[in-house]
Amino acid sequence: NTPITYETLSLSTTQQSDDNILLQYSDSSGKTKNVNVVIRTEQKEVFSGTFFTSMFETTVNDANGIPYFVDMVIEHEEYGTVTSSVFNPGENSDTKISGVFTNN
Repeated sequence: NTPITYETLSLSTTQQSDDNILLQYSDSSGKTKNVNVVIRTEQKEVFSGTFFTSMFETTVNDANGIPYFVDMVIEHEEYGTVTSSVFNPGENSDTKISGVFTNN
């Protein structure tokens, strides 16, 4: 039997006590080339950033309590291009985007 390896890509937004949002990305494989993250409402872009690491966190202003989308494009050594988009209705600023990958 060969053990199955689980690797996870995760992007989360967490409401902070100062009304900012903490954006955190983690790649358990450590093979992320870059991540482009956009937080946007239907009217405007609130945040945009490209990160060249497998783990980061940053603070986002101006997204507290409003409906927004979190769009993510990951360039990964093994998986190629991974994209995701999630909608946060604004009542709760805690959002998580996860993908689980397995090697057999």
